Amino acid sequence: MSIVQVVFDSNQPTNKAANQHFFYAEPSFVTEEPTNQLEILIHQVSKTPKDLVRHSQRIYYCFLFKHNDHLFAALTDLLLILQGSGLSFSQRMIEGAHSVLSRQQLDILRQALQFNDFTALQTVKFSLFASGRITILTLVDKHTENAPQQTADVLALAHDFIEYSQLDQAMDILEQAIFKSDREDIQRLLLELYRSTKSQSRFVNIYQKVQTQQKLLIPDWAELQHFFSDELS
Repeated sequence: MSIVQVVFDSNQPTNKAANQHFFYAEPSFVTEEPTNQLEILIHQVSKTPKDLVRHSQRIYYCFLFKHNDHLFAALTDLLLILQGSGLSFSQRMIEGAHSVLSRQQLDILRQALQFNDFTALQTVKFSLFASGRITILTLVDKHTENAPQQTADVLALAHDFIEYSQLDQAMDILEQAIFKSDREDIQRLLLELYRSTKSQSRFVNIYQKVQTQQKLLIPDWAELQHFFSDELS
């Protein structure tokens, strides 16, 4: 099963004008839409509605394959679940998706977020959590498109997950990123999470894999290994 890699462009500050993109699609994802993938993502969101990773994957998928109505519904469900929390995260997702949304959809989402009033979202087609939803699933048209060839930056999203105490999700994203980049800030944040959560087995597993692939590692990896060894002694 293909998984949507959710990433943010850290070079775009969150207070830029709406015509700026704050995220882009991970190029290694897929060039042709997988069968039933949207239905799977929708089902996952319905099972774990407070999991921001699932919401982000659904939003990204709809953005990548330009499913306008489903993208609007995915963003609607994010706002309905957060209910005004995570303002900067919601803004990044909405503004990043603006090129696929209609002007009316974009205005509705912006106003709902600005005034913390979600009344206009209660009848959005394909929404999972709107009180007057029309339906959940629908058949979607296939759309083939090459993803932009760019390097993913995941720190902004990882910090959002940390803010909501979703530390496992933050580690998941950072662990994927270290195999694609030698950036020290990504490694450092991941190691801080390993230490603070005392995730020794998880650390050992990833440390062995990155050593096997001969990745360029910062000295903090060896220091954390000694830290866990001392904890056991």
